[in-house]
Amino acid sequence: MNEAELTQRIKQLEEENADLKRRHKMKSEFLSMVAHQLRTPLSGIKWTFKMLLDENQGCVTTEQREILEKGMDSNERMLRLLKEIMVANQNENWKFSYRFKPLDLTHLIQQLLAEFQQEAKAHKVHINFTPDASTEKILVRADKDKIILILENLVENAIKYNEPYGTIQVGLSQYSTEENGGRKDFLKFSIHNTGLSIPMDEQSKLFSKFFRASNARKKIQTGTGLGLFTSKQVVEQHGGGIWFSSQPGSGTTFYFTLPVVKMQVGSLSTSHHLHPDIQYRT
Repeated sequence: MNEAELTQRIKQLEEENADLKRRHKMKSEFLSMVAHQLRTPLSGIKWTFKMLLDENQGCVTTEQREILEKGMDSNERMLRLLKEIMVANQNENWKFSYRFKPLDLTHLIQQLLAEFQQEAKAHKVHINFTPDASTEKILVRADKDKIILILENLVENAIKYNEPYGTIQVGLSQYSTEENGGRKDFLKFSIHNTGLSIPMDEQSKLFSKFFRASNARKKIQTGTGLGLFTSKQVVEQHGGGIWFSSQPGSGTTFYFTLPVVKMQVGSLSTSHHLHPDIQYRT
């Protein structure tokens, strides 16, 4: 390459870099605008729930109160998430703040799947949860709100991208692994849907920011492409890993792992082997 060609190539790279920066800025500004726009109606919904719960508009029954409290909790969770998104959007590392506490993952999954039953029924999809019996009393070290975010994303995707009369199989298992001369114990969540598989030539991009597979875009046009990207960031900040398996005609299975609270660990099965691409860190 002569000097003129080198100069031209450098200029081309500079222009491409400037274009990438411009696109990134546009996406960040768009995300920030969406988050701000969503806060207003969610805040209105919050105060509507509060007025009803305070019985300013009349008495409510015990059953109605339970429904309203669930709605209030979900709305509060969305408001917290939007706040986090706006903060995370301001830095390149997309870092959230975390409040780690012992969490009963089995119970949380059961609660969340119960909330998705109506949506699954509307899509004519059946959800089946079969945790290993030994996982029931094991707690994980986690930020509850962030784990709910991941679970909601994966379950919603499994419903949306499934086929009518399809099946979603949710599992929870345990295992231990040796790392740096010590033992680490995890719970592994899995969710398999019998719907779309991920095109082989696009699988390496699946956890990238703003990426959506071509067949997913064709089936459902709306979507930010942030769900799996955010899930990966959250899981890795917990010291776990997330991955998937997908073959044409066989649907897709997503997995993620979370470290268990050490004092709760009994004898963990070692029959499950880690995905070779996952790097666990604390």
